[in-house]
Amino acid sequence: MLWIINHVISYTYSKPVTLECHTIKLRPKSDSRQNLQTYNLLIDPKPAFLTNYNDVENNSLTMVWFEGQHIELRIHAISKVHITNYNPFNFILTKPATINLPVSYDAEDLLSLRQYINQKLSKNKAVSDFIQPIINDSKEETMQFLFGLAKYIYEHFKKTNRRLGNPKNPEGTISYHKGACRDLAWLYVVACRTVGLAARFVSGYIAPFNPRRRPALHAWAEVFLPGAGWTAFDPSYGIAITERHISVTASYNSVNTLPISGTYRGDAISKMNVHVSLKKSEE
Repeated sequence: MLWIINHVISYTYSKPVTLECHTIKLRPKSDSRQNLQTYNLLIDPKPAFLTNYNDVENNSLTMVWFEGQHIELRIHAISKVHITNYNPFNFILTKPATINLPVSYDAEDLLSLRQYINQKLSKNKAVSDFIQPIINDSKEETMQFLFGLAKYIYEHFKKTNRRLGNPKNPEGTISYHKGACRDLAWLYVVACRTVGLAARFVSGYIAPFNPRRRPALHAWAEVFLPGAGWTAFDPSYGIAITERHISVTASYNSVNTLPISGTYRGDAISKMNVHVSLKKSEE
């Protein structure tokens, strides 16, 4: 399946401002599940200097610097991404210690996975109490737990819309039984870490299952499974990801997946507008 994505982020300022360095993370990934065919980044005003590189988690970054003062910043990313015929069940767990909970990775894997496991939030009583019935229902089988957790969050938590802000802490999401997609994704990540699974937060796009809904940035989770690699689950829909999911960034910390980060100098008031469109294209 081939998707054409247009993502426009614009900032307008009540007075001319000096734009500081901005970091842009809008380039979709290329991996065994999806292939980025083309990517164009249009920026107005034109940057005085621009660099591209990959961070330590292999996310693509563009850093831009500006000269002069401006009353608007407009960033338009145009991507064409091919999604393969992905089967989320086509794997065999190759390490016996990961088949059942709690999971234990071997020493070689741990060298690369520590930042996705040993976080302060991974030892959380509220989360531990929350997942215990799901662990029991799964009979401590890893895959049953992962699908059961996604299904439980989807069925028991109300999905809300919140344009701005980082994910809420898991205690708050559990307490109110509701959250934006990034809140539910972060709850899933922390729940997985609580049973020893390496998990990370993913930001990307989803083409809505309901054609009446507008496409938007979306968030889900990935879990590392020996024999499967980083395997993705979307608790907002209670499923493994589909051909409608397009990943852009992934990190142990959700803050590292922000599409745009930067500041400006001046006493102006800023206003942000975002528009995302996804169009299915002929192969």
